[in-house]
Amino acid sequence: MNRARHAAPANASQRTHSVPFRLIEQAFGRDEVDSACDEILATARTACSAPRLSCSFSFECEHPNPWYHAVAVVIEGMQDQEYEQFLLALARLGLVEAAQGGRP
Repeated sequence: MNRARHAAPANASQRTHSVPFRLIEQAFGRDEVDSACDEILATARTACSAPRLSCSFSFECEHPNPWYHAVAVVIEGMQDQEYEQFLLALARLGLVEAAQGGRP
């Protein structure tokens, strides 16, 4: 059986957004990475109108300081406008760093 593959929109590309573990803990609680990733995926699906959205997660824990540990969210198939909406939704969830602010 042949299945049609939907081409990604012209301005869709692969993007990676890092969500620090400390923000996940603040927003969802300790050891709630799975719940946070479920919510991130739901947020991505809500923001994207494309029939084929790819979303994957991986841990970024190479830095010796846990402050910098994060979940890398790789999104493919969103248009620029949709990605901006996705980031705004993540900010409402508390999963985006404040523009001003830094490490204590």
